[in-house]
Amino acid sequence: MAALLASVLLMFFVISNALHSRATPFFLSRKVAHFGAGIVIAALPLRFESLLWPAILAGGFLVMLAATHRTELWHGFARPGRLSELAFAFSVFVSIMVAWNLDPWLAVLPGLFMAFGDGVTGVVRYIAYRREVKGWWGTLACLNVCALLALLVVPYDIGFVGAVVFTVAEKYCGDVGLIKVDDNLAAPLAALAVMAPLYYFIGG
Repeated sequence: MAALLASVLLMFFVISNALHSRATPFFLSRKVAHFGAGIVIAALPLRFESLLWPAILAGGFLVMLAATHRTELWHGFARPGRLSELAFAFSVFVSIMVAWNLDPWLAVLPGLFMAFGDGVTGVVRYIAYRREVKGWWGTLACLNVCALLALLVVPYDIGFVGAVVFTVAEKYCGDVGLIKVDDNLAAPLAALAVMAPLYYFIGG
């Protein structure tokens, strides 16, 4: 199962490359990798009970991306020296390691926010603005998607708080945001930093 999930994610990486090679804008082609990552991340609590294999998969992809980030291997979603894909993989790895034993869905929720919330945001912003910009239509789409994903965590209010925190961080962080911290790192870890203590003290 771990090998199958890894193969699925690699398939989305290849599709992202193919789209980028066919003149799809980079900030749109990389969202294909986001969605692929989201599918794999969502499968982890469904297929695994212990932390072992989710940690191996997340850590393995983090190491692979670190080893290739100065190359053009994954040009559909990565650029040489650009650390965004590493930030995404690192935030997923940290979330799984920190929160899996609290609740597997809580552990993967920040990654799902990033994969689908930020992914849909990019598509909406492309349709609305035809350029990479932190416009409000994308932010609204992000909040709605993340609020739906928050249903995976019980109680819902903890997940919703995480969705709001994630959306705010996504809006104001990044290369084109007010705060020059990669949103692939800041947004999911900010959501985790809020949700994990709330779940530990009042949620579980």
